[in-house]
Amino acid sequence: MEPTRCPKCGNSYGPDLKFCPNDGTPLEAPPPQPRRCATCGTEFPEGISFCPLDGGIVGDGTSSPQVDDVNPPRDFDEVCKNGYNFGIGETIGEAASLLHKQYTLYLGALIVWFIISFILLVIPWLALPASFLVCAPMAGGFASMFLTASGGGEPVLKMLFSQFSIKYFPYVGANLLKWLILWVPSIFAIRLWVGIIVKLLFNPDTEFGRSLSSYANEAYQQMAGTNFTDLPAVKSVLEAEWGGMLLLFGLTLLIASVLIIYLIFVNILVVDRTNNPFVAVGKSVLLAQKQFWKISSLVGIMLALNLVAIIPCGLGLLYTVPLSFAVLVTVYVKAVGVKTIYE
Repeated sequence: MEPTRCPKCGNSYGPDLKFCPNDGTPLEAPPPQPRRCATCGTEFPEGISFCPLDGGIVGDGTSSPQVDDVNPPRDFDEVCKNGYNFGIGETIGEAASLLHKQYTLYLGALIVWFIISFILLVIPWLALPASFLVCAPMAGGFASMFLTASGGGEPVLKMLFSQFSIKYFPYVGANLLKWLILWVPSIFAIRLWVGIIVKLLFNPDTEFGRSLSSYANEAYQQMAGTNFTDLPAVKSVLEAEWGGMLLLFGLTLLIASVLIIYLIFVNILVVDRTNNPFVAVGKSVLLAQKQFWKISSLVGIMLALNLVAIIPCGLGLLYTVPLSFAVLVTVYVKAVGVKTIYE
């Protein structure tokens, strides 16, 4: 119960009193005070306990956020200077424990996210903008739930949409920046992979390849008046050396993989620490390079688990996807702690 205040004399009393002991005036609850950041003075609505701009405490001046000091924020520069450490098995175990505490809540949020994403992504002309403008911010909201739990707060379902009202444009900007950085190597790797598949299927040195080429040429002659294997793109692939193709594909895939590891903390840094996508990219690189091989191993393990989870009709993803988010948040929290608690 909130304390009461006398509107006549201005004295404050406990919540059990109904009349002022001095003048008998009926007591009333004090008027609500604006919630402001103690550091920068920016006003925020209910639901925000720490300023997303500078990490300062947000309150009305009468109370402080009730957050357990389990993973307090650490100075980023000090972490980058001195490094940090984590055990792979220990991290997965802690992430699983974090997930199990409120698995039903995380599962519900995941299903809501999946349903909304599916509805938007099946519309061809809407798929690309929806992935950046709707699906990605919901992923940030999903991460904020684990981040809040790691910081001692209480995650709730509405946090799934937190990035739409708090950090929408910074989050969308960060995802666009990541896409631009990864676009060239990713597209090149995909094209090489398609070329390898074509070379395997239409290989003239195998009976299957010759039969498939004959069938494809016959069908393509009827449609376009030319052989399928005479198309410049197909012909160049079939004439290319296996060694060169595989080497180029391996190098491209390696570059894309390294970039993914370096950019792995971009989204969570926007959720927790910064509104600047470029700053988030720079800090993610600094943070990832300190434990590059362990993070790479962890990403490989989680990727393998998600691939295995697809086998039982994809139902395993209902566990491995939120576990992957929990693992990423756990590594981040072990490195720099939690600065922003959502409500």
